[in-house]
Amino acid sequence: MMRSVLLTLYFVLFPLPLFAGDYTELFTYRDDFFRSYENKPSFEIEKNAWFFTEHHFRRDAITLFSDLLKKEPENELYNFGVAVNLRLMGKELEAINYYKKAFPNLSSLKGEKIIVEIDKTEKEKNRKITEKLLSELEKDENNFGKLKEISEYFGYMGELDKAVYYAKKALTIKDDYFLKLRLARLYYLKEDYENAISLYKSMDSDGQNLYVQLCLSASYLKSSDKKRAKLYYERVLNSADNKQVVLDVFKSYLGIWDRETDVYRLFRYINPAFLFGMSFYENSSNFSRFAVGEELIFKTNERDGFSIGHNYNIFRKEYFKGIERNRFYLSTEKSLARTSIFRAEFSDNFYSNNLNSTGFLVSFGQSLGGLFTNLQVERFDIIDTEKNFSNQLYNYSSEFGSVAKVIKSTDYSLFFDYRVNEHYRLMGKLIYGEYNEGNIKIPDFLILYTPL
Repeated sequence: MMRSVLLTLYFVLFPLPLFAGDYTELFTYRDDFFRSYENKPSFEIEKNAWFFTEHHFRRDAITLFSDLLKKEPENELYNFGVAVNLRLMGKELEAINYYKKAFPNLSSLKGEKIIVEIDKTEKEKNRKITEKLLSELEKDENNFGKLKEISEYFGYMGELDKAVYYAKKALTIKDDYFLKLRLARLYYLKEDYENAISLYKSMDSDGQNLYVQLCLSASYLKSSDKKRAKLYYERVLNSADNKQVVLDVFKSYLGIWDRETDVYRLFRYINPAFLFGMSFYENSSNFSRFAVGEELIFKTNERDGFSIGHNYNIFRKEYFKGIERNRFYLSTEKSLARTSIFRAEFSDNFYSNNLNSTGFLVSFGQSLGGLFTNLQVERFDIIDTEKNFSNQLYNYSSEFGSVAKVIKSTDYSLFFDYRVNEHYRLMGKLIYGEYNEGNIKIPDFLILYTPL
């Protein structure tokens, strides 16, 4: 997810503000609150600051916490509030100064180390609180307040399935508007956009709730329904009194605060991009490969799209005649489910010795918790092997064997990337292959344990 779920959901457990009326439309509530908030007591301003933090009003939350800090500059909770919102806006360096005041016992840590330690400390604290709440729930399993809190804490820790489970259970006991908002957000974070949209729509039956409509716009955008996403966004923008606040909340909800993004670009069905690059490779056998190429990319959303490209290659080896190649390819990526992605590529190669060949690649990737796996089948000329000519069978003495005979390799590979903990990851790749004239490749296995 664009940023850690822990951060996305981070807000302190405070009761909701005492509304002077039915303020389920949050833009209206926000405008009314700021018309006269200066004279309100500190505890009410603080409640609203956390409330705005949860609902993506970043600048407003920082304004309120900053005003409170003018009276109590060393207040750890107020400093923490500013830090959380700055961090969610992608301003981690600015956030560090406030984190140091919020956690004076960790202030000696330098740079981002303090953020890592705070995340670790808070996650452990939240886990202990959750265990205590779960123990208390055994005595009163229909306690709405405890079910709601448990859902919130599981959300803090990034355990979204459990957060959804307890939120849904709490809603069977009591209908709560703001818990529904939180549940819809949880669905969104799980990339379950269908349920997020369904719940948001049920909360806007009269078509007047601008905040919910903005959340709908973001959810439709992520589900690749850009037409509806744009429709809802423009409806909110044209109806709201403060258009800058709408833009800020929308970017915060999407998690793109740290980008200078033209929001309307997000609604385009195709966002073309042009890439140009070059590379050079040489191994211990004096084999060298030079490549220069260009690629035109079309994205229909963040995960789906296709591209067309061309590479020009020169292959050389000592005492061998250099061979040139033009390679043209078409590739596509498509998300099949919330955590799965499919990729395919087809290519045609034209060599300077008048030979040509075709190739393909098909892969399927799956994310589950901290584990990512990818199954792949690829057919290519062996001149493109990562370890070029390490197989003596094809180290011909007169010419490049792969080109002279158009020898191709078909590789079957399994790649995995497992996040062991906050500091280390385990990666591995197993490759089995065969050549088109009947020879079998020696299986290759690589495993790597590396710090994040």
